[in-house]
Amino acid sequence: MDRTKKTMEPGYSELLDGYQRWLLVDAQISTATWKTYRHTINAFVHRLQDERLPLSAKSVLVTDRASLEQKFSDFAKTVSPESARSAAAKLDRFFSYLLKSQLVSAKPEFERWTSTPRGVPDRLSNEIVKRIFEHLPSNEISWVEARDRAILQLYYHAERKPTELFVLKVGDFDGRRLRLSNALDRSRKFRELDASVSDALIRYLELVPFDLSPEDLLFRHHWGRRAIDAKGHWRYLYIRAEQLGLRYSPKLLRASGIHARLMTSFGPGARKSPQGWMNDWEQTIDFDELLAAFKSTHPRWQ
Repeated sequence: MDRTKKTMEPGYSELLDGYQRWLLVDAQISTATWKTYRHTINAFVHRLQDERLPLSAKSVLVTDRASLEQKFSDFAKTVSPESARSAAAKLDRFFSYLLKSQLVSAKPEFERWTSTPRGVPDRLSNEIVKRIFEHLPSNEISWVEARDRAILQLYYHAERKPTELFVLKVGDFDGRRLRLSNALDRSRKFRELDASVSDALIRYLELVPFDLSPEDLLFRHHWGRRAIDAKGHWRYLYIRAEQLGLRYSPKLLRASGIHARLMTSFGPGARKSPQGWMNDWEQTIDFDELLAAFKSTHPRWQ
C-alpha cells in the first residue's frame, strides 16, 4: 500500500516533486539535503493544517501571508534559535520557488520571526543577567526551580557547556568541587566552584524528594524517573524566558560570565578583549631566548 496516499494529496505530492527536481537539478543539492528540506516543509504544512492529514497543496498556496508567518512564529517559540533559523532558511527557499513559479503572489518573511535575530550581541548586559537570576526560572515545584537555578549558575559562574552538565553524576559533586572532563586529555578532575554555584547545587540536592545514588545522573526530570537532556531543558527555559520577554541561551550566559570575570581581573574601566590581553602577554616574551632554551632541553637538538 502506498502510504503517501494517506498522508498527502496528489496535488501536494506533485508540488513537492517539482520542487525536488528544481533543487536537485538547478540548485544541485544532494539527496540527503533534500530529505531535510522535505521533512521541514512537511512538518510546517502539518502544523499549518492544525496537524490534520492528508497534507494539501491548498494549505500552502491559498493561506495568506500573515497566517503563514504567525504559524511559523508559534513554531519558532518551541525550538532553539538555531533550529528556527534553519527552518526559516528552508521555508524561505521553498516559497521563493513557489513565487518564481507564479504559484503564490507573495513570499512570507520567516527570518524576522526567528527567536534570535541576526546581529544580536555575543553576550548579555548585566541588567539582563540580573533579571534572569531574579525571575527565572519560576516553578511551583520548589526542587525543580532549585535545579534550574543551579544549572543557570553553572552556565554563568562556572562557564560550563550544556554537553558537560547533563552527563554529570551525583558523585561528581562533593559539596564545593565538581568533577569535570578535561577537553585536552579527557581526564576527569575536581575543580573548585564559586560559592554561589556550590550553594545552588547543595540546595537542589537538599530539596530533591527522592533518593539519588552517587552513580545517578545529577539533574533529574521533574517526574524523577529519568534525567533531563540539554535540548529538552533549553526548550523549557526558553518558554519561561519568553513569558518574561527575555531572550537568552546557555551560550550567551556562558559568554557573559566569562566577560564579567575578565573585566573584574583587569580592573574597573578596562576594555581589553581576551585577544588583546593575549597580544600584550606575547609582547613580554623573548622568543629568541625561549627558542634557545627549547633547543638546549629537547632530545632532538641534543
